[in-house]
Amino acid sequence: MGLAHGVGWTVRAAGRQAATAREVGPEHRRDGAGLLLFGLAILSAVAIWFSGAGPVGARLADSVRLFLGAISVVVPVLLTIGAWRMMREPADPAHRGRGLVGWGSMIVATAAMLHIGQNPARQAERDYAGGLVGMGVGGLLERAVTAWVAVPLLILLLVFGLLVVTATPINKVPERLGLLTGGVLGVPPAPTGEEVEVVEVVEKPARRRPARKAAPPPEPVDPAEIDDAYADDVDLQETLVLPRKPPARVPAARRRSEPPEHSTPPTRAEQLALTGLAGDYTLPPANLLNTGAAPKTRSKANDEVIAALTGVFDQFGVDAEVTGFTRGPTVTRYEVELGPGVKVERITQLSRNIAYAVKSPDVRILSPIPGKSAVGVEIPNTDPENVALGDVLRSRTATSDLHPMLVALGKDIEGGYVVANLAKMPHILVAGATGAGKALAVDTPVPTPDGWSTMGDLRVGDRVFDERGRPCTVIAATPVMHDRPCYEVEFSDGTVIVADAEHQWRTATRAGRTQRVHRWKDGAYWKPEDRELLSRRLPEVLAEPDRPVPTGDVLADLGGSFQHLLYRLTRDIPQEATLGRVAYERGGREITRWVPTYSRHRLYHALHDRVVSAGRSNARKTHDEGTVTTAEILRTLRTGPAGEWVNHSVDVCAPLVCPERVLPIAPYTLGCWLGDGSTGSASLACADEEILDQIRLDGYAVTKYPRSQIQYTISNRPEREKRIAEALQLIAEGVSGPVAARRVGIPVTAVYLARRQAQPTADATPVTTTDVPREPLRTLRALFREIGPKHIPPAYLRASEEQRRALLAGLLDTDGTVSKQGGVELALTEERLARDALELILGLGYQATMTTKPVRGRKVETSTCYRIHFTPGDKVFRLTRKLVRQVTKTRPSTSRRFIVDVRPVPSTPVRCIQVDSPSHLYLASRSCIPTHNSSLLNSLLVSILTRATPDEVRLLLIDPKRVEMTSYEGIPHLVTPIVTNAKKAADSLEWVVREMDMRYDDLAANGVRHVDDFNRKVRNGEIKAPPGSEREMKPYPYLLVIVDELADLMMVAPRDVEDSVVRITQLARAAGIHLVLATQRPSVDVVTGLIKANVPSRLAFATSSLADSRVILDQPGAEKLLGRGDGLFLPMGASKPIRIQGAWVTEQEIIDVVKFCKDQREPEFRPDVLTPAQDGKKKIDEDIGDDLDLLVQAIELVVTSQFGSTSMLQRKLRVGFAKAGRLMDLMETRGIVGPSEGSKARDVLVKPDELEEALAALQPADS
Repeated sequence: MGLAHGVGWTVRAAGRQAATAREVGPEHRRDGAGLLLFGLAILSAVAIWFSGAGPVGARLADSVRLFLGAISVVVPVLLTIGAWRMMREPADPAHRGRGLVGWGSMIVATAAMLHIGQNPARQAERDYAGGLVGMGVGGLLERAVTAWVAVPLLILLLVFGLLVVTATPINKVPERLGLLTGGVLGVPPAPTGEEVEVVEVVEKPARRRPARKAAPPPEPVDPAEIDDAYADDVDLQETLVLPRKPPARVPAARRRSEPPEHSTPPTRAEQLALTGLAGDYTLPPANLLNTGAAPKTRSKANDEVIAALTGVFDQFGVDAEVTGFTRGPTVTRYEVELGPGVKVERITQLSRNIAYAVKSPDVRILSPIPGKSAVGVEIPNTDPENVALGDVLRSRTATSDLHPMLVALGKDIEGGYVVANLAKMPHILVAGATGAGKALAVDTPVPTPDGWSTMGDLRVGDRVFDERGRPCTVIAATPVMHDRPCYEVEFSDGTVIVADAEHQWRTATRAGRTQRVHRWKDGAYWKPEDRELLSRRLPEVLAEPDRPVPTGDVLADLGGSFQHLLYRLTRDIPQEATLGRVAYERGGREITRWVPTYSRHRLYHALHDRVVSAGRSNARKTHDEGTVTTAEILRTLRTGPAGEWVNHSVDVCAPLVCPERVLPIAPYTLGCWLGDGSTGSASLACADEEILDQIRLDGYAVTKYPRSQIQYTISNRPEREKRIAEALQLIAEGVSGPVAARRVGIPVTAVYLARRQAQPTADATPVTTTDVPREPLRTLRALFREIGPKHIPPAYLRASEEQRRALLAGLLDTDGTVSKQGGVELALTEERLARDALELILGLGYQATMTTKPVRGRKVETSTCYRIHFTPGDKVFRLTRKLVRQVTKTRPSTSRRFIVDVRPVPSTPVRCIQVDSPSHLYLASRSCIPTHNSSLLNSLLVSILTRATPDEVRLLLIDPKRVEMTSYEGIPHLVTPIVTNAKKAADSLEWVVREMDMRYDDLAANGVRHVDDFNRKVRNGEIKAPPGSEREMKPYPYLLVIVDELADLMMVAPRDVEDSVVRITQLARAAGIHLVLATQRPSVDVVTGLIKANVPSRLAFATSSLADSRVILDQPGAEKLLGRGDGLFLPMGASKPIRIQGAWVTEQEIIDVVKFCKDQREPEFRPDVLTPAQDGKKKIDEDIGDDLDLLVQAIELVVTSQFGSTSMLQRKLRVGFAKAGRLMDLMETRGIVGPSEGSKARDVLVKPDELEEALAALQPADS
């Protein structure tokens, strides 16, 4: 009985375990099947090839040969390929059928042809021909149609199988063969012309199916067959229909409406036709802008969200069902249809429960979806995609409209391209919080010029460092954000930073590091006399009229040393239409030949730029860098066949740039004492006389202990003797002893003792008598005691680079070592000193790691050795015996940190800042790692540059932050250099008002209503200048005014800016003048009611509060946006905004487009743009008269105190109220103070460093 019970228990347990086998994940099932196939491949290889594997192998080999004949030889290879593909790639049902049909056709055709060719008579012969398969197919076919017809048919079947296996249509065969030939020969495929042919695929309408059947999901799209984000067989904008439940809960009469149609891809990508007067300007080619990745139609995350939504509806008893979804670049809109009698409010009330179920706080509910009887639930994608600006500009939506003011915005939530015509808006307000979503944890340390701060403590106006170590200013900061997905980013040196999922990093990928190697000439290649020659000749050449010259004339002028460089530069300089004649002798007779000519000005300009400009290292290798988010780094963390290589790296920052400081102890001496000195005393243990000599060079005396071989005392006795000598010299000049001692900073007793000893003063340095005493002289012993336990004082960590390098040299000369590979290691036993030394090394631009090792110490605190290892590329020692062993040739990896892991962590409070660095990078964490913030308007400007000539559109760029638009300086579209002064910006807006009035005068005089009609009549010759007038009638270009930060202008001159903006927005549309206002602080004092009323189009990015969203859009919604280009676009006349994903343009693309534009034409600036209006200011009394001196005193008082108060002028200048008010009005007319604001003090518009300029401008104006 016991045995029976035991057996029964065992069987039941095995059954229970087998029942749970279904819970094994699909990945493990696929791996198991692959390993099974691999085992069969090994078995069949041994059995068929080597006639082994025992009786099972023999039986298997006989069976395979019986059916397949000679083809059995390749069966092990086919099984191995199948096993490898099954374990490497996820199973795809569509590919299973294709592989079965293709390989089956090829095997059957081959077996049949082997049978026909050999015609076996016995079974043994069939085993080495086509087997039973060949006999069944080939034999029947041969008897039916003869061998002459059967073989061609079988060859066709073989070719069909090959095409199916390789997924190659017949019309693609020449293209695939060309790619194969180019790959074998190593020749990359090149376009045949400047225009790229795009095949237009007309999709046949799908046949309607019964209502109860669900449409199957579309097949995955091959990115190689997609052009402009459109697939051959899949409509990416069509709503995917999901399998519905039995229609018991939803009436059959309710049909799901069709999604809106989007434009089809363009048939030809061609350059816009030029409508300007100058035909020598060419628009930038489309290939300057990169192509984005193919959009996804469905992913596993979409199925998980659908299941989560269905679960929420079932839990709360809501009769609703997810019927489809439309996937956008960053957000997917799920369509929810309600059952009979279900209120829409039931769905909106579940917003928090839905957010909890889908694990995302950024859920937005749209009820209803425009044009559909369904509620939209917008949920962020876990795998967002970037929208490339080039894709938008190359789309049919953009190329079908040739208007020069058309700009690319991005993609909508249904995947359709979104463009906007600025001429029809006619003005737009772009607003949103700076860097929304691109945030770091609030406790992240951030280095500052004064020490350290954290992300949570930084405020606008604080100073931080950029990636080059230069101080930069925080110009904006977001509020602390909560409940955002966060990740820990770990670097190769052990540094860990907690960042938001959308935080941006400037990284280089493995492909960029290994494939893109640039070399260039070093600046020192050219001799100083060559640079001087070009610097002298360029102004002389530019002063003469330009003319076409051959290269020989330039070489005759400058010399033959520039010959090679000149020939290289002529490749990029267009040839002139006229040819030049060059004479030379050959065979005793003179021969003349024609040679190409070039612009003389361009040749000298190009030579000057290459020779005189700062050179770069000849051996330096650069790698392409790009901006990626934390989530994108997580998805592409590793690369390689098995993911064995790290993909992303971040460059190490440059040394921090700090001012030189007055330090109490020389840095090198302090470093030596920190390494081998005694705490609390000025003694030092040292066995190297060279170190002692370096300390003596710092001005200190080194005295050896009488009974010690290596113990020394350091003192500042030479400085003390020098000061005593100076004091005695002052006494000799008649100054009393105490006063002289106080002035030089030494005790009085030391002076009297020196006088008694008759110390000579002949060598004393002459001093200038002053009432300001010097700092008291303190002994080194007192200074070292003040330091206390060994550490580096904060003043030394933010001293100049030279001082910090001297401090590091002292530490390394005493406690540093050099490895055999040339690496440097610093070993210390005090933890505080070790961490300070690590901060010192990192601040000098080195990558360092610190490890610990237990040692035998006198105390527990000193029983741990802290070892800091780094590999510098320059000399860091002064001690010769260590200096000669150091290797300065380092690997490129020492200048980069690699991202080794990105792992999700619970959400923590995060915050983002924006800095005024040109690269938008700032340093974060104790390791000083460069990280990124965001900017705006680049897509809009690049769209204008790629679609409009300078004759069609002119730009006025106002950038008070001084960093956002510096890349566009010098483009030919500008009417004036980029305006960065806030006061000048107000003057430029007044110029726009004057330009608008002038254009309206011309429109009224010629009886036209719009500038387009005026331009058309001018081109047709219908409008001519009046008789006797010297004016030449030309078409007016569009004028686009872009203000990057409206808040800065409103702080300086709110009334003037608001008046100009309101007047422009009210009247400038017909005059061809359009305004783009951008602000990152959308408060009511910046975006006033008058401005909002006259700017009808709005574009809102992520905001931090509901109030900011209402300021921009007059409705909520922007506070739930994701950041990183996610926005709401509200065009003029629309009631509800459109959710879009903004187009992304890289900095390299901006540089390429700007360079292309600048190389063609120089900008033609208008000199009157920044000229203030003569009648625009309040005129009180133009003739100051006798009050000039009083006005100068008032201006100095107000500017230095930065307080513009009339009562203060009364008290300080002792004048009456009337005189003080008159002085304040005079200062208002000259832009010193702002307008009166009642009882409040006036704003002071001039900074203290601009005082001299303001006073200098006052004299000639009133003389």
